[in-house]
Amino acid sequence: MEEPPIIILDTDVIIELFKNNLKIKEKIAGFNLDELAISVITAAEILHGAIDKTELAKINKPLFQ
Repeated sequence: MEEPPIIILDTDVIIELFKNNLKIKEKIAGFNLDELAISVITAAEILHGAIDKTELAKINKPLFQ
């Protein structure tokens, strides 16, 4: 059986998810979580961009539950 493709989400997409952009959420909802990934560079950009501890806490919470 063929493995599903891995979709790598860019920093801009992750930021839009944190902003609760419904258009982005709807597009991503069509994929299984095991098909989605981010690079370590994207993770570092998101963590570096946190303005304060509140925003950092929001980043550390799962986007999808």
